[in-house]
Amino acid sequence: MSCSTSSPGDLEPPLFTLLTPRLLLRTKLPCDAPSMFAILSSPHYQLHSPQPTSEAGSLRWIDLSREWFHARPLRKGASLTVVDLSTNEVIGEVGMGGIRGVKGEDKGRGGDAGIVLDERWCGKGLAVEALEKSLSWCFEAEGETGDEGGGVEWIEMGTSKENAPMRGVMERVFGSVGTEAPMPESRAGGRDAAIEVSYEFTKEEWEREGGARDKAKAWLEKKRRA
Repeated sequence: MSCSTSSPGDLEPPLFTLLTPRLLLRTKLPCDAPSMFAILSSPHYQLHSPQPTSEAGSLRWIDLSREWFHARPLRKGASLTVVDLSTNEVIGEVGMGGIRGVKGEDKGRGGDAGIVLDERWCGKGLAVEALEKSLSWCFEAEGETGDEGGGVEWIEMGTSKENAPMRGVMERVFGSVGTEAPMPESRAGGRDAAIEVSYEFTKEEWEREGGARDKAKAWLEKKRRA
């Protein structure tokens, strides 16, 4: 499914965009709702994240994401639509939500990152490509600190223990070590004893030489040459 964005500069308000060799990551648009509903309601997605969804619910999430983003990126969240450049199709979303400080800990601001891709685009390295670009921006974004936005100091990502592809991305590509814990009931979708694996990057771990970002870039370069 597509949502025409071939001339993002012509849209009002102007879109925020990030480009990778194969993807456009951009501010969400209301016309993304049918595509996102199809992705989120698919058996592939529901297998690991069994949540009730609807096209109206997808539109409400899009409206909220746009509200957050246009108020000030990275103040509360920054979720971007993922568009395949070769087809102009909406194929998923990537970004952050729940941006906050950690009370009692000198960790600075951070939040929960995640990615959702249409099953047809999985297995091509696009999740790594989208995450590397978006997470780098989340750490590097310019702006005031504190509650007013700007880059974050840490990022958490979680997935179900059964989601082997996503765990492979986090562990084999980014080199992160996961921590297992019971999945919150709100995300377990009625599954008994569901286990979530959580991963965390600090800004220093992401940006240092040989760190998570460098590992992802090296993996993408090797895949492009294959």
